[in-house]
Amino acid sequence: MAPLTDPQILQAVLEALRNWNCHGYVVWLRRPGEWLRRNIDSVDMRDTSRMMLEHVEAG
Repeated sequence: MAPLTDPQILQAVLEALRNWNCHGYVVWLRRPGEWLRRNIDSVDMRDTSRMMLEHVEAG
């Protein structure tokens, strides 16, 4: 994925991801959620959302 260069979009993504532990901020679509459950047993959607935040914050 290309880096986010638009500061407004980056800020919106960060605001949503920073609330990874609150229901309804990071919403997984059906197909990606199914893929995650089927292919990565040890990580759930909340953990993945948290790791996404760490990845975006790291640049």
